[in-house]
Amino acid sequence: MNRPSQRTKEAGSALVTSLIFTFILALMVGAGITYVAAQTKNAWTKSNADAAALLAEAGINDELSYIARNFRNTTLTSGYYLNRADPPNAGAITDCTDTSTCGRLVTTTNGSYRVYVSANWDTTGTYSSGMTPFGVTAWNGKYGTASNSYNATYNPYGKICINCKATVNGTVRNLSTSTAIGGSNTPLNLYAAFGVNSMNNNMFAISSSGGNCDITGTIGTNGKVSANSGSTAIVFNSAINANGTGLGVTTSNQFALDSYVTAYDPSAKLVTESNPRPFPNVTQLMKDHGFSGLASSATDTQAWAWMLANNNNSRMRKFASTGARVSASGTVSFGATSAVQDFKTTSFNGLSTGTVGGTTGVKAVIFPPGDYYFTHFDVSGSGIAIIIDDAGLTVGGNTNDDQVRFWIDDATNKINQIDIPVYFSSALATSEGGLGNSVGDPSVFRLLYASHKDFTFYREPGWTGNLDVCGAVYAVQSTNSQMAQITFQGNSSASTEKVSLLGSLIADKVVFQGYSKLTFTPSLYNPNDIIQGVGGWGGYDDGS
Repeated sequence: MNRPSQRTKEAGSALVTSLIFTFILALMVGAGITYVAAQTKNAWTKSNADAAALLAEAGINDELSYIARNFRNTTLTSGYYLNRADPPNAGAITDCTDTSTCGRLVTTTNGSYRVYVSANWDTTGTYSSGMTPFGVTAWNGKYGTASNSYNATYNPYGKICINCKATVNGTVRNLSTSTAIGGSNTPLNLYAAFGVNSMNNNMFAISSSGGNCDITGTIGTNGKVSANSGSTAIVFNSAINANGTGLGVTTSNQFALDSYVTAYDPSAKLVTESNPRPFPNVTQLMKDHGFSGLASSATDTQAWAWMLANNNNSRMRKFASTGARVSASGTVSFGATSAVQDFKTTSFNGLSTGTVGGTTGVKAVIFPPGDYYFTHFDVSGSGIAIIIDDAGLTVGGNTNDDQVRFWIDDATNKINQIDIPVYFSSALATSEGGLGNSVGDPSVFRLLYASHKDFTFYREPGWTGNLDVCGAVYAVQSTNSQMAQITFQGNSSASTEKVSLLGSLIADKVVFQGYSKLTFTPSLYNPNDIIQGVGGWGGYDDGS
């Protein structure tokens, strides 16, 4: 009987070991391939999901832009045409019971989406949480209240829900956002800043030089943007590049998600739209507000003549000669009349002094709630200040959140600027008569600038502290020959003070010189607001 040799045994053992090793290696390679395939699939799925979410957001923005461009068109609203969903301009509104088929279908090169506008609001104008974002009640394209010229048959509160269901490579995302139209709703609910100018030339809608501008919130533009890098970067949480079709713009001359922006906010977003976003001019806002005796059909000249005769300049106050503080007893009438519209540094001459912002010996002009009209506004120097009495402390209170509005219509070539500290009564110390809050009330102050010249908020090195403003600055003329510019001119060093706005800035042209800071806040909302339009709130609901 032949026995296997030792060499044969060793060869057999090596073969078994080799087979086991090969099997283990195959398992490892297979597991690796499976893992890589799974990771690739996950990455592909996430990429599609992100792309679908962006497409859904773009669909909502497109629908919102259409409504904003047309909401003042009474022919459209009376004919149901503000709702393009079912089908465009047909007037027949069908409630949505099947989210796969309802709404307006739009096909793009990257995917498709359906936009559906619903009116899920109860009889008090409150959104019903029990209704789905793609609710069964379609919006009929009408809005308004019984007291205005718009049809109130179906949706008297003007509140709607824009829903968009987007599909990219089979991946579906649903987004919805709450939106309101007209009445007290305002574009101030949307932007920290917006440059409205859309001229196709070298005139920039937004520019920056001499220092960074930090934007907390959304900044947008209908035109070109200058200086978006390095020491003069405009950094933001989100930006809107609108009017791409009209300007043929690229990221090289509008906002971009460059390294400066992503260093400021790694999750910063950028939205690009083909159409410009519309904004009414200042004079139109005045005519549409419903002032007694001023018709919406008035000419611009008639509107400003009405403001000249009916402004509240006589409400301006100053410190009393004794017991000076921000109160009814600590102040007296400034002595102005409605015919006094030139407000300048010499307006402070001879005023009694008080303590403001911890500084003694300050001459101050105090503005309680009211509509103030100026054809020239130029104040600068030391030892003087403006106090916006947002709390109404000098007139017995402001329980209705009535606004302090500056209407400025300067047809001359004069300088218009605020180059002195601005204080808000609600944020002054209680020892000075204030409420002691950390900041003023952004819902109260509005500066409405109708001149084609510049208005500058200037933080001059000659005095201490930021130039802090709480509220909204609106300067829209919306014609190529009559454009309003707002300039924020802070110091040239990042370690020194800035021009700071807690609220919203919307202007034909926005210029940042030196360091400045804009912070959007939902506290801008005010039911008495002069600035009407289309506004959204609460961001996007992701129903995917």
